Amino acid sequence: MSDLDLSFSASDLPWPKPTSRLFGDDGDCEFIAWVPKSSKEWCIYAEGYREAADRLLEQIGNGVGTKDFLVYPIVFLYRHFVELKLKEIIQDSRNLLDIEASLALEHRLDRLWKDARALLEEVEQHNPAATNEVLDDAERLILEFHGIDATSTVFRYPRDRDGKPHDLGSDYLSLDRFREGIQDLAAFLDGASMQVSVYLDWKREQYSDYHG
Repeated sequence: MSDLDLSFSASDLPWPKPTSRLFGDDGDCEFIAWVPKSSKEWCIYAEGYREAADRLLEQIGNGVGTKDFLVYPIVFLYRHFVELKLKEIIQDSRNLLDIEASLALEHRLDRLWKDARALLEEVEQHNPAATNEVLDDAERLILEFHGIDATSTVFRYPRDRDGKPHDLGSDYLSLDRFREGIQDLAAFLDGASMQVSVYLDWKREQYSDYHG
């Protein structure tokens, strides 16, 4: 077999060139994103994954894109959003309650939710009846997601670490139903994180006023 001739690539196709690079802070200002050190906060990362998934779903709704391909990044992006929002809630709740503990490098939604729920129950202990009802509904959705994708790999790779295909229980997934459920769950996570954030801001203001 003769060697493959790629001499035409640089001029005829958008293949890598000597001047090609991936990262930098120069170029068209409309395409320069702001990524300061503060962007390491959980909420900013979470919003990025959620917005990307929202845009993909919107494209499918507009008849753009192939849903049989886009289903994988869509579900993965939303799952990662849920994971990051839970970590945000855990971190902020611990700060609010003066609990010193490092945030574990954990991907399992069931374990993250267990920690987040316990903290939210403590934060909202003045209204346990209403709080528990809402938490129960959120828990059902989170554990359903966990049951499908326990370790955030099902929609990233076609097979597990043992080389076995993932079993979703069906060859079909209704993105319409999924969108409705994930919007409900996202609204809860937004509300919970916002409430904790409000309490935390109030606490910091009180501390600042007292220590003036």
